Amino acid sequence: MDLAKIIGWDTVTYGYIAASFKWGYALSMLVAGWFTDWLGTRKAFAIAIVLWSLAAMSPGMATSALTFGIAMFVLAVCEAANFPACNKTVAEWSSRKERALATSIFNSGANIGNLLVPALVPILVWAFTWRGAFVAAGATGFVWLAFWLWLYRKPEEHPRVSAAELACIQSDPPERLELVPYAKLLPCKETWAYGAPKFLTDGVWWFYAIWLPTYWRNTFHLKMEESSFPLMLAFGVSILGGLYGGYLPGRLIERGKSVGAARKTTLLVCAICV
Repeated sequence: MDLAKIIGWDTVTYGYIAASFKWGYALSMLVAGWFTDWLGTRKAFAIAIVLWSLAAMSPGMATSALTFGIAMFVLAVCEAANFPACNKTVAEWSSRKERALATSIFNSGANIGNLLVPALVPILVWAFTWRGAFVAAGATGFVWLAFWLWLYRKPEEHPRVSAAELACIQSDPPERLELVPYAKLLPCKETWAYGAPKFLTDGVWWFYAIWLPTYWRNTFHLKMEESSFPLMLAFGVSILGGLYGGYLPGRLIERGKSVGAARKTTLLVCAICV
C-alpha cells in the first residue's frame, strides 16, 4: 500500500502535507493550554479526545493530496490539546520531584504508539483497506475516552487516593495559580529557556519521524512491511532515552540537587549524547 501512488503526491507535496500537520499543531497550541485551564483537565481532555478521534478518521476520506493535507491540519488542531492536558494532569497528580519521570512516562505513550504503528498498519490495511485503517485507528480514541471519564478525577476528589498518597502529592509548598497573558509571558527568560530548545530539537525529531519511512523505501527499497522493524527499533530506543531523561532528575533531587540544577544537568547530558 502506497498512498503516494493511490492519492497522488511526490516528496515535495508530502513535505507540504507534513508541514500542514505541524502548522495545525503550532496554531492550536496557542489556545489549547488556555482551553484546558478554562474547562479543567477532565472536561477539556474529553472534548479533545472526541474531536481528534473523529479527525483521525478523516484522512480515510481524502481523494487528493490537498484534501489529505487539510485532514491532517484538522487532526493536528484537534490533537494539540493532548500535551497541555497531560502536563496539567502531571502537575495535579505529582510532586515536583516526581514530575519529570511522570512526564517521561506519559510522553513515552506517543512513542509506544509510533513503535506499534509499523506492525499494526499492514494488518489494518489488510483487514479494512487503507481508508478503513484510518477509521479503525481513530475509533480507538473512544475506547480511551471511556477509560478517561471512568478513572480520572483530581487527587483530592478521587475515591481511591489514600490520605498518605494525597499528602505526598501535596507535599510541595503551595503554588500561586493565576492566568497570565502572553504579554507577560513572552518577556520572561523562562519562556525562552523552554521555547528555544523546543524550537531547536522538535524539528530534528519530526524530521526523523516523518521522513524515515520514505528514506528506507527510496534508499533501501523496503516495502511497508519490511520497514516495520527498523522503525520499531528507532522509536524503541527513543522510549528508553525518554524514560531515562525523566528518571535522572528525580535521582539528582534525591541526592541534594535543586530542581533547576537537576533538570538542567539532565538536559546537558541528553544534549551531549546527541
